[in-house]
Amino acid sequence: MPQTGLGVALKTLRERRTLSLREVSQLSTVDHAYVHRLETGEKTSPSQELVGKLLKVLKPDQRDAALVKWLVDHADADPQLVEFVLADPSISADVFE
Repeated sequence: MPQTGLGVALKTLRERRTLSLREVSQLSTVDHAYVHRLETGEKTSPSQELVGKLLKVLKPDQRDAALVKWLVDHADADPQLVEFVLADPSISADVFE
């Protein structure tokens, strides 16, 4: 399954916090297998409630949280572009969108 922009964003934010899938799962009460499926692109379109639980654990800044929320509804976003934007904090969420 090809990776998605949302998957890239979630994995990047999780790795920034140096958390394992199981740690994110325990802290967010979201099944670790589901988090893995989101990261790999096997699952798409999670609920806003679920994304909120993950963001609470991942603690991204306001820009990165806005990117993740936007990516939930835009599964066709280029994963490489998402990776690039997350690595460059000078690119605002508005410019990315």
